[in-house]
Amino acid sequence: MTTGSPRRRDLIPSTGFWISAPSRALCASLLLFATAALAAPAAIEVESAWCAPPPKGVTTGACYLALRNDGATEDRLLGVEAEAAGRVEMHVTKVTDGIGRMRPLLDGVALPAESVVDFKEKGYHLMLVGLRGPLLEGATVQGVLRFERAEPRPVLFHVERPRAP
Repeated sequence: MTTGSPRRRDLIPSTGFWISAPSRALCASLLLFATAALAAPAAIEVESAWCAPPPKGVTTGACYLALRNDGATEDRLLGVEAEAAGRVEMHVTKVTDGIGRMRPLLDGVALPAESVVDFKEKGYHLMLVGLRGPLLEGATVQGVLRFERAEPRPVLFHVERPRAP
C-alpha cells in the first residue's frame, strides 16, 4: 500500500475528495445527533385543566388550562378533542374600547420554548360546542390535545366554578 494515496472506498463519490474512516464516523455521528435534536418533540406539561359549568340549557361550555413547554423548541397547540362535545374550538377574547370580542384561533396557540401559556391569563379558552350532556360541577371531561411537534396528550378537565381573582 502506498502512503498518502487514498483507497478507492475512501473517495467521496463524484467529488474526487477523500476522507479518512475516523472522519467519516465523526461526521455521521454529528449528523445523527443534529437530526435527533431537531426532531425531538417539545416536553409539554398540562396544568390546571378545568371547565366552567354552563347555565342550564346552554349547549356550549368554556374550558381553560395552562401548558408548560419545558423543551428547547417552540411548539403549537393545533387542536383539542373532548368526549363531552361535538367539537372544540380555540378562541381568544380581546377587549377593545370596553367591548370584549371573541375570535377563533385558526392557527392554534404558540407555546414558546421554556415558558408557560396560561389560557385564562392570555384571554384564551377552549369552547366546547354541541355539548352531549350537562357539565355538572364535580364531573370530569376527558380530552386529547394535539400539537405540531409533541405527541398527542390526554387531558382530564375538572368541572368547577371559576375561582375568585
